[in-house]
Amino acid sequence: MNKHNFAILGPNKSLNLAVGELLADDFGLRFVDSDALLEYEAGYNPGTGIQAMVQDYGKEYFYKKEAKHFRVQDTYEDSLFATSATTIMGEENCKKIAEYCLIILLFASKQVVIKRLMQDNSQHLKQDILALGGAYFENIENNIKPLADILVDTEGCSPTKIVEKIMQEMAQKFA
Repeated sequence: MNKHNFAILGPNKSLNLAVGELLADDFGLRFVDSDALLEYEAGYNPGTGIQAMVQDYGKEYFYKKEAKHFRVQDTYEDSLFATSATTIMGEENCKKIAEYCLIILLFASKQVVIKRLMQDNSQHLKQDILALGGAYFENIENNIKPLADILVDTEGCSPTKIVEKIMQEMAQKFA
């Protein structure tokens, strides 16, 4: 494997951050929460900045900021990036990530993702995801899944169990 970075992608509520932190620790990589980095760079408060950015400037502004952000991430080495698939709405961003990252796609059924979203009142793009409905999941299926190096179903799994699944997949794929 000649890629020096990992990207944990998946729908909101697929446990990307928790899994990313555990996996980065296991591999001795720098962990990067892409949303938190965007919030910091844009001068917003952690945890609420994406929602505020979308409210202040609109979701297209946020998507453009994130697209620009992904174009500069190829300068990082030995890092693990965690982000949700909802923020990578487009084939160009997906291909850019695939150039320099081993992509691990975490997924769950549409019903499970929606159930998880409904249980979380703080989810920053919750309304957009629910409004997009099928288009959101089609983006994952059409743009992200074909580029993924490893696919892991998160349904009914703890972050630790998901990391175990990833390690097994990597051992088989890169043995």
